[in-house]
Amino acid sequence: MHLHTVPPEDDEVVSLFWALVVDARVLALRHPDTGSELAPASSRPQHTIWPASLLYMVLLDQIGTAVTPLASTVRERTPGLVRALKEFGTEVRNLRDGDIDTLYALRCCFAHDYSLMNLPDNERHRRRYSRLFALTYGPERPLIKNPSQPWDGEIDPLPAERTIINLYAFENLVEDVIRNVQIRASRGELVLASNMDENEFTLRYTMRIRTR
Repeated sequence: MHLHTVPPEDDEVVSLFWALVVDARVLALRHPDTGSELAPASSRPQHTIWPASLLYMVLLDQIGTAVTPLASTVRERTPGLVRALKEFGTEVRNLRDGDIDTLYALRCCFAHDYSLMNLPDNERHRRRYSRLFALTYGPERPLIKNPSQPWDGEIDPLPAERTIINLYAFENLVEDVIRNVQIRASRGELVLASNMDENEFTLRYTMRIRTR
């Protein structure tokens, strides 16, 4: 039910994976069942782009937290978004470790603070994940454009360049991850995350609707 290629038809039990997928796609002007674009990127209302991207980030977090391939080599305590991209994103896109670090840094500041500056308190994480972001949206630009020099986390003076993320390309990346996960689930190649049993999975990722 959770990873079916079409939303399950159940009036009482809702898959929260599909709730996320449908909500993200509706905001992104995509078909709720397939993810195909319903309108050109240039026609997207500005006020829906960031909320849709935020839901796509949460979706990666859920995928990486809930399921894993049978023969995973990713460490168990890896953050959900990072795990999802390492296990399901690198198979469909040419993602480097630095790209995944950058997308994780965006998720940390964007999802937690709705901010475009990620400056971790932890010194080791600061060296790895410090980023100043700028966001764009459109089919003509790459997913990530890195500055000529990485940001060292110093506020004064701020660097002239920022890490530029194309949220349109990010949406397409997550849609590719969704399809890859669904294909691998249909082949029986996925299992629940090792720290989760079926009862916890059901409690976390399904919702029962009760009518009075």
